[in-house]
Amino acid sequence: MPLLDELAELLGFDNSEQRAARRALRREQELEAKYAAEVLQITGIATWHGDAETLASWNRDTAADMAERAEADRTWAYGHVIIDEAQELSAMAWRMVARGCLPGR
Repeated sequence: MPLLDELAELLGFDNSEQRAARRALRREQELEAKYAAEVLQITGIATWHGDAETLASWNRDTAADMAERAEADRTWAYGHVIIDEAQELSAMAWRMVARGCLPGR
């Protein structure tokens, strides 16, 4: 895996499909937020302490979904990474891990 990741980094990649998927995801999220706002209004709790986007996101974000998004998007970055048996990683594997982390973490 580190070899393929290094190769993709050196050669670059076509991310037009990823951009289209992100646009579709944004449209879907906007529709979900609109639906959540309608639910809040219909149920009479429009004064709820959160907002419609928060309500919609509770039904959207799961650990499995986030893992799938990370796998599909090479630009995905994790806030923290824990490495077990770090002494067994090659320099190329360390570069792969570093590319998947936010800078300075």
